Amino acid sequence: MKKALIALLVALSLSALPVLSALASPDPMANIKVWPREYTENPTEEPLVTTTPADMHIFSTTAEHKAYNVWLLLALNNETHYYLESIEITDIVYYNGTPGEGVIYIKDDFAEVAAGQIPPNATWPDPEVTHPPIVDPESYPGCNNDEQYAVGAIKDKLGTTEPVYYSIQYVFYHITTVPTNFTLTVYAPGIAAEDLKVLVLALGRTYEPLTGPFDNHSAYTQGALIIIPELATILLTTASLTAYGTYRIKRRK
Repeated sequence: MKKALIALLVALSLSALPVLSALASPDPMANIKVWPREYTENPTEEPLVTTTPADMHIFSTTAEHKAYNVWLLLALNNETHYYLESIEITDIVYYNGTPGEGVIYIKDDFAEVAAGQIPPNATWPDPEVTHPPIVDPESYPGCNNDEQYAVGAIKDKLGTTEPVYYSIQYVFYHITTVPTNFTLTVYAPGIAAEDLKVLVLALGRTYEPLTGPFDNHSAYTQGALIIIPELATILLTTASLTAYGTYRIKRRK
């Protein structure tokens, strides 16, 4: 009887291995990196921290996973949304040297969300809604379930338990393994140094038809967390005492 029980336990353990392996495997369609420009690798297990204005770049991990029709999803904590005037994407220079057109996110573009998944997996359901969270609902392609973000995880990255705000806009027509550069600036006058936080993530389309829903995205470690210089100094000091090493955060005027 004891031998039979041991054999059963062994069989159950072995059957669980493929499941554990699958859980530990990296997401095969998380191939868009949107990082501070000084980084080409992430030495941490979190979004890379930078300040505003942020000199950034976006690129795909492999040529096979280059992406088209790339949108930026910006998520804010409650404090940032309260003080927000706008977030501007400027100085876009594509991988081939071609300049891009800037994009502005205004406060009214952001929608409050407390739970669930974002962005919507279907095309925007109400054609009468021209604001939050999708500025151009008619062109929004929808999003595969695997590319959506859990709101609970976004709260964790923003360091809050309160509802968060997000908006998603089309920004880049094409990205490749060669970085496309841009600058992101947050305008939130009056906000306290420790309160400003903006999570930056990207979604795009890699596989035909390119008119289908998003099928490629940034994992959290492939995104960026925008803060302000005063808090960056604190994080830099703290990071130097951890196993992650120095973030090398640039202090901008």
